[in-house]
Amino acid sequence: MARPKAPDYEQHRARILELAVEAFARNGFPNASMASLANDCGASKAALYHYFPSKEALLFEALAMALVTHMPVAAAARLIGEHDTRLWRVVFHYVEAA
Repeated sequence: MARPKAPDYEQHRARILELAVEAFARNGFPNASMASLANDCGASKAALYHYFPSKEALLFEALAMALVTHMPVAAAARLIGEHDTRLWRVVFHYVEAA
């Protein structure tokens, strides 16, 4: 039986996301590794992987959250597909909304 989520799961996840975005901005996405992101977030790599399967997942989550605040939810819902397709849609919708 799977362990239930901790009551503060979403708060930890949101904090990791916030700190990872700051690390991406400071160091650049290509220079980030899960190890360096874990260090920047004050977490272990295992903890980071518990909340996000990859640095790309962190990036897409951050972009999705930013877009939802800048464009209609209906447009954000269309951001489903493969990573490369999603990235182009994210960029297109973000530029269109700006």
